[in-house]
Amino acid sequence: MKKIQRALISVWDKSGLDTFAKKLNECGVEIISSGELQNIYAIQD
Repeated sequence: MKKIQRALISVWDKSGLDTFAKKLNECGVEIISSGELQNIYAIQD
């Protein structure tokens, strides 16, 4: 099975998304996003 390298995230309800994004990042997954998620993730990084 191939390892996931990138994830495109687009959601309406962003509750809990910071935790989810951090876990993906810890697993070495590159997160592709736009708008608010990009801003939220940059602040926490």
